[in-house]
Amino acid sequence: MSSTPVPLPAADRVLRTGAGSTIQARIAPWAYAVSLAWWASSWNLRNSVLMVWSPVEPVWIGTAAVALCVVHRLGQPLRIHPAVTGPLLLLVVGFLPGALMSSGDGYGPTKLATMAFVLLPVLCAAILLLDSALTRWAWAWAQAIFGAAVAVGALELNDPTRILQPGRFTLAMVDTISSSRLVGATVVVLLVVALGSRRRWWWALPLAAGFGMVQVHIGSRGPLIAVVLTLAVVVLTGRCFAGRRALLVVFGAAVAVAAYLYARLAGGAGGARIVESVQSGLADSLRTDLLSDAIHLGAISPAGIGWGDFALRSDIGGQVANDAGVAYAHNIFAETFSEGGLLAVLAFGLLAVLALLRLQRVTTDPREAVVFATVVYWLVNAQTSSDIVGNRFMWIALACGLASYADGVLLRGARTGESGGGRKPLGFRHKPRPSGNDDPGGA
Repeated sequence: MSSTPVPLPAADRVLRTGAGSTIQARIAPWAYAVSLAWWASSWNLRNSVLMVWSPVEPVWIGTAAVALCVVHRLGQPLRIHPAVTGPLLLLVVGFLPGALMSSGDGYGPTKLATMAFVLLPVLCAAILLLDSALTRWAWAWAQAIFGAAVAVGALELNDPTRILQPGRFTLAMVDTISSSRLVGATVVVLLVVALGSRRRWWWALPLAAGFGMVQVHIGSRGPLIAVVLTLAVVVLTGRCFAGRRALLVVFGAAVAVAAYLYARLAGGAGGARIVESVQSGLADSLRTDLLSDAIHLGAISPAGIGWGDFALRSDIGGQVANDAGVAYAHNIFAETFSEGGLLAVLAFGLLAVLALLRLQRVTTDPREAVVFATVVYWLVNAQTSSDIVGNRFMWIALACGLASYADGVLLRGARTGESGGGRKPLGFRHKPRPSGNDDPGGA
């Protein structure tokens, strides 16, 4: 049966047709990924030893780099499907009532400006840049590299004896939650990479254990729980793990137990905090109160109380707000429901579900399983800390899911013999093995 192949994303097409000898074609996916990772992390790391050396504001460097990458990408063949732009348009429409309801006082104007002129452009840019499996793979590793830099910087560029002293361990000038989130992303990438191809990536397991120890010493509960939950979700739903899920579930349980035992026996102040939290049932009265208040406000205000007005309308929010009037529910769905209203939370929920489902469908490729893991990780983190403008990695991660739509269509075509069915899931190697077996799992 003859068929007309569906054009592949430019970066993938170059490497698969054997025309990938050009330096530009090999560098572009990594340039895209590192630019996005630099931008997302620079807001938290700009005062740290990792970025303070820059004579130019690190956030502006990241912004300029992303803009240049978008210009480069627009110079290549590009086709954006309505299935990608549709959820994004619905998100913008769903967020409008909250913008109209905002009082214009306190944190509201700043939050609205950041959403409209920072987050939305970068979300659109990420959808353009992450439309190929190669770039998404590079994006996963870029997160791992930045997280590893945070861990190494905390250990080497500061006094390493601090890890044994009272108080939680972190990279100087960076808050503990941000440090733990970035290190946790490294742990997730290394673990899932190792599980996807044990023979090729065996060395990722001891590295993951080492970075996991650093994360325990930091002592932030949310990111550590997110690592465990992410591992469970990916093992249970990743298609490349079919046939060995039971063994991997046992492995995941062993990872959780090992983390707990290390926290209890040698985790320092951070580990003691984690153990105490687990023994108390992970209870956090302040965040529970913030969450309850947000849900109550959303229930009585279907159009939302207005973006950035949580501190003005919530008693507990007003008590914990900083001098700039910043307070939030520490849960992305509750925050969207209370400030943006019912339409906003439905639109965001639809975008999140589509992103997860689309990436899950292409997890026959172990590399996409790693990308899927990072999406789950950042989405879980967004349920415990930061607000809608602070969860920058989450937005780029969701863009990965939306942008993977074309790859999912090609994969379905390969299964059913429809048009465009010539594509096979990519493995970790770009060249076939001498035996002719190019099994992506490598196990």
